[in-house]
Amino acid sequence: MFGGGVVSSNASELALELVEKANMPSCHTLMAAGVIGYNNPLNLGLLGMHGGYVTNKAVDDADVLIAIGTRFSDRVALDTNDFAKKATIIQIDIDLSEINKNVAVDHYVIGDVKAVLNALLPLIENRDRTEWLKALDEFKAVDYKPQDDDSQILPHQLIGAICDMTGEDTVVVTDVGQHQMFTTQYLALNEKKQLLTSGGLGTMGYGFPGAIGAQIGNQDVPVIMISGDGGM
Repeated sequence: MFGGGVVSSNASELALELVEKANMPSCHTLMAAGVIGYNNPLNLGLLGMHGGYVTNKAVDDADVLIAIGTRFSDRVALDTNDFAKKATIIQIDIDLSEINKNVAVDHYVIGDVKAVLNALLPLIENRDRTEWLKALDEFKAVDYKPQDDDSQILPHQLIGAICDMTGEDTVVVTDVGQHQMFTTQYLALNEKKQLLTSGGLGTMGYGFPGAIGAQIGNQDVPVIMISGDGGM
């Protein structure tokens, strides 16, 4: 389970290496969207109240959960007493105050995510997880899949069209609201296409100045801002 700390530490490549070396499925919070490409079969997607059935089911049934750079917010761990109840939870975070704050964990490591993953990776062994991955495929088969509608523009169709028309270097900025969740759910993020959003701050009006700042900092790439009426 990856959170925004992975992005802050610039450790996305190491996160991908961890997942692939361990042959271990992963999920992410809102602030870690794009850490692992959406088309990677080991990426289950967004976790929590806005996430998919397969992602939440995987966490519910996991025997071990490694939570990296995440604080278990109320949008991720809706019932903190029942979150990943079957799992041995290992939390990696730079901030000691985040340990056992929202969800009680079994083990923890305090440190910068990049430094911890660099130390951890040599110890990781590849394991056969065929049965576990097969079970997750069965969950995926019954997960919600939005259907196209030629009579109207649905959110997944709009976001899909934006993905089709933009290159890998595109930066996408959202405001706060339902469009923010649609973007996070349906934006085809890879290691280069970046998503900027205010996350847990819930700051309406973030999108426009955020997009201006992103464009000033990335003058050679397109920046797209997706907003709602409240944000504007």
